[in-house]
Amino acid sequence: MAQLFDPRRFEPLNTRAFDASIQLPMTSNLDPAERQKVAIAQLHELISRFPQLTDRGIVRAAQANPFDRAGFDEEIRSFHLALLEEEVASFAELSAYHLGIALSDLCWTHTPDRGADSFLRAFGRGELAELQVLLRASSEVLPPLAAATVNKSLEAWGDWTDVTAPVLRSGWASVAAPVLQALRVQGDIWHQLLSVQTVDEDEADPGPTRAAVGRRFFLILIVAALTATVLYLTIANFSGAAKVWTVIATITAALGVSGASLMSSARKAANAFGWNRQTTVKAEARVWSVTLFPAIPLSAMQRRRLDRRDVRLSRIRKNLDV
Repeated sequence: MAQLFDPRRFEPLNTRAFDASIQLPMTSNLDPAERQKVAIAQLHELISRFPQLTDRGIVRAAQANPFDRAGFDEEIRSFHLALLEEEVASFAELSAYHLGIALSDLCWTHTPDRGADSFLRAFGRGELAELQVLLRASSEVLPPLAAATVNKSLEAWGDWTDVTAPVLRSGWASVAAPVLQALRVQGDIWHQLLSVQTVDEDEADPGPTRAAVGRRFFLILIVAALTATVLYLTIANFSGAAKVWTVIATITAALGVSGASLMSSARKAANAFGWNRQTTVKAEARVWSVTLFPAIPLSAMQRRRLDRRDVRLSRIRKNLDV
């Protein structure tokens, strides 16, 4: 719907050379008029479960000769309102529809002339929170893991924009094109994840996350073992009770773990192993294969800051990506 209402969103996302004389076109190679026909056909298929809805007005306006853009947009707007009325009976489906429009707007409404601040505001806490609420509300009608994976991917983009904000503000004229192109490709990936059954939840590989959780458990076990040993020796000798907490504090400090952080690590480890957050664990293992960041140069300090936030950057191939 957002594509039909805003034809700029039909712009091709890839820059691969295409020769119509020897290659069959993919959807991205079609011209805007042809892509509009495909989008209308997809819309017709998607609304088949709503017998009260009809897209005849849209089809008629699209076939008008000469084509009347204003009339076509009015048909799209009317259909959009009718669809909202149909989906109001299902909060999850209504949220999913709003989510699709919101993600499309996030990826396509920014332009180089609007400046870096407009782009950065889109990834502010409030804006991301609205998208995350829609993801949670619509998760039951989306493919398994899709909502959780896109949620993590959005968080990663929020961290990336926060850390790179000085670069974006100071050099927006030179980085706007690759940043917006990457965001639009990312939007297409999000759309595919949310609309296509890709991998069953039970088949997702949570290996990297489980390894990280395992390291937390290993650290907790070391601290617990050392503490138990000190207590045993103190009780056995019955002469060092006054020093026991000093010794325990020294051991804990040497390992870089405070009582609060120890409890936090235990809580994270327990939660991550899936008593209540199994889907989150699997989404974390999957998110980095579907998250694409702009290929712009970053300083070593910025890369370290992103690493501390567990944001994994792809290697930039200087002869190909920049």
